[in-house]
Amino acid sequence: MTGVIGSTMWMVDSSETPGYWRVTLCRMEPRDLASRCKVDGRVTEEPMLERWTLRVATPLLVLVAGCETGPPPPGAARTSEPVAAAIDDVATTLEAEGLNVERTADGLRATSDASAFTRCDPVNVRDGSDDGTRNVFTPVSEKQAVADIHFTPIDRGTRVSWQTSYSGRYHNRVNNTWFERSCDGTGSLERLLESAVQG
Repeated sequence: MTGVIGSTMWMVDSSETPGYWRVTLCRMEPRDLASRCKVDGRVTEEPMLERWTLRVATPLLVLVAGCETGPPPPGAARTSEPVAAAIDDVATTLEAEGLNVERTADGLRATSDASAFTRCDPVNVRDGSDDGTRNVFTPVSEKQAVADIHFTPIDRGTRVSWQTSYSGRYHNRVNNTWFERSCDGTGSLERLLESAVQG
């Protein structure tokens, strides 16, 4: 596996040590077109200034997952419809897209478990011991997107505001329990809400 970030090319190879990868970073230098980065007998055609190899534990190759992320900023849009009609229009549009919609005291709550709305990274589950082999990267089992939607009457129409949030449910295979973590949205739900309000 290889990639380039700025002037650095990185390569990931399996290590002779179980559970580890060897990462080789090649610092690129455009002026040195004759240089090459060689790893385990395989030569890339990329120029470099210097090379260094380091050994890292496998989990470090995965982006830090399980860090709590905050919800997206609130969104809002306006419609010329009165509040009652705006609520009906938004509810109809969201239901047509497969979301579950329920009425609340001041608007709507829409939920969905569709992957199109929620993105959850694997979580590194530890058993609390010093045994690194008991660390397990666990993929999400269930996703949920939630949108709380509020409707406020204004001159010549209705202001519709919303707050979205995303979460995932994970199975801890180390001790056979379940837990939840915050996830990220893909942006699709916010775009759908804005479209539903503006028609």
